[in-house]
Amino acid sequence: MFRSKKKKAGSRKRREVEAESEKAESDLQVLEELRRSRSRPSKSAMTFSSRSTSTSGLLSFDDGERQTKQKKRKMRPNLVVSSTVDVEMEEPIGQYSTEMLASLRSEQSVLLSSKKEETPEDTRHSKNRVTFGEHADGFGISKTTEVVEDVATEEEDDEQNRRWEEELMRRGGHRIPSTSESKGRRSRDGLPAYPMRRNVACVSLGTVLGKLEKSLESTTFEDERVSRELSRLEAEAALIETTLKQQQEELLVSSEEFDYFQEIEDFVKGLSFCLREKAPVIKAKEKCIVDERVQRVKTTQQEEKRGIEEDIMSFLNSGVLQQSDVFGLKHLDLLSSGEAVAPLNDALRAARVLKYQQHFTESYVAGPQQKDEDLFADAIDEINSLERVYGRFQEWKAKFPETYKSTYCELAQEKVFAPYVQTELLHWDPLAMADTDTKLKSLKDFAWFRVLSQHRLGSDEAVDGPLLYQVRDVLFEKVCAAVSSYFDPYSSLQARSLSLVLEEINRHGYYTLVEEKLHTLANTALESFSSEAKRTVLVAMDHNNQDASLFSRYQLERFNTLQDNLLTLFVNLPKGALAAAGFRCLLQVFHQLLAYVRYCEDTHKTQLVVTATQVVRQLSGSSYLLQVLSEPSQECELKHIMELFSPFLQHAAQ
Repeated sequence: MFRSKKKKAGSRKRREVEAESEKAESDLQVLEELRRSRSRPSKSAMTFSSRSTSTSGLLSFDDGERQTKQKKRKMRPNLVVSSTVDVEMEEPIGQYSTEMLASLRSEQSVLLSSKKEETPEDTRHSKNRVTFGEHADGFGISKTTEVVEDVATEEEDDEQNRRWEEELMRRGGHRIPSTSESKGRRSRDGLPAYPMRRNVACVSLGTVLGKLEKSLESTTFEDERVSRELSRLEAEAALIETTLKQQQEELLVSSEEFDYFQEIEDFVKGLSFCLREKAPVIKAKEKCIVDERVQRVKTTQQEEKRGIEEDIMSFLNSGVLQQSDVFGLKHLDLLSSGEAVAPLNDALRAARVLKYQQHFTESYVAGPQQKDEDLFADAIDEINSLERVYGRFQEWKAKFPETYKSTYCELAQEKVFAPYVQTELLHWDPLAMADTDTKLKSLKDFAWFRVLSQHRLGSDEAVDGPLLYQVRDVLFEKVCAAVSSYFDPYSSLQARSLSLVLEEINRHGYYTLVEEKLHTLANTALESFSSEAKRTVLVAMDHNNQDASLFSRYQLERFNTLQDNLLTLFVNLPKGALAAAGFRCLLQVFHQLLAYVRYCEDTHKTQLVVTATQVVRQLSGSSYLLQVLSEPSQECELKHIMELFSPFLQHAAQ
């Protein structure tokens, strides 16, 4: 059975230190005796030089490479001096004192002079040994006890030795280097490190200069890089600052825009509620006014027609006229019922004779001028007039044009402004515009037209937007409704008023923009002229009955007025399809007149031919109508109809 003996290193080292301290004191005494016996030290004396290469047991701190390569031996704190050499030490000036030297000696680990001087006990303690059987020099260890010796590694021994040295130096009053400093100054074996060739950074001046140049280049490059980075950061900072200012401005604008549109929202809501309430009222009043005008015109026309029928029946019943003397009698349809017509009383007959004596006069009388009703008087100031409402929308357009455009305000304003325009046009009669008492003779006389014409951007947009809508869908719609409801072809006032409206439309360049509605209006008016010409009743006479002559002349004057009114409208129609339609209507009326004069010639009753051809004679002596005609075919047709009238014109001249 293997057994190993071990002794704890701590207790062993304490005993060794005590023993070595005693030996050091004895050695110190020996050195003192030697110093007194000799006057100068021998060459073999103990020194602290690291240059000594002697193999004797002198004290040495040499940490050369040769010693580091050798196997490290166990350091013991005893001082061994060769017995063969008499050592004599003399204390020189500036060296350590005797006591300090003794303490240093006692604190150093010195190699033994030779292996022979090692005691068996030390050798035994420095080895890991396993004994077999009985051991003579035992320390009272039981034979059956297995002793395990802890062998300290070299690193642990070095660390312990370093601590001992620091403790002893501290007790001696010497400065102890810091741990980091001592670690940096010591090599791996614990001895002080000194610069070696392999640790030298540069071996020549050129290398030093090269490294300095490289360092300068790298430093310059880094400086340039940092400068560029700084410039980039400054540019980014400036951009961020600019962006921040821009965002602050945008935030301010957005705040103002939000507050402004809060007010716009309230304004539009109030305006919408107001217009929703006023629109039915405006339409009801407008319908009432139009119905009154229609009733007045129809009453006049019916009275005129009834008077003609009664007078003709009276002349036929009295024998003054024969049925063959009446041209167009079939259109009256008087004899179909077979009822007798009551004779006229004296008062009514006298009134009609007076009317016939004064010749044919205006059949339509404009209504009395009425003060415009302010239907928005009960509204707040912001919405009680078109000018204020339009100004508010223009303010919006000036401040926020993009929002104004994106919300299609132009389209909304068309409907928004319409009630205000309708209110102003409520009592305006388009078929009495030429009346001398009428103040509204031009579009510029309307307040709504002046307001909506203030902010025209250019010639291309002169008739665009809300203004066009009011002209086309409000004003012109009112004119079309009047023509279709109560237009009288025998009224010179209505014909001149309608021509004046067409002139205003043409003057402001609205012909092409209202072309569709203009076609409807013109066709309605021309149809009225054509139908009335066909239903006209004329009388052919060759005797001098006063009442019959007055009645016949009155009918011819009425028909001539129809021709004049048609010519007035024709010359104001725009060239093209409308002018061609007007010319065809004019030819129909002329053919109706030509049929009458031919009928007079066939019946040899030409007494009223001169009166009947009065308008044609004026046209034949003037080239104005030829200048109005736009197509050569129309000129040929006009010349042809004039040639047909030429025999009757010559007869009238005779």
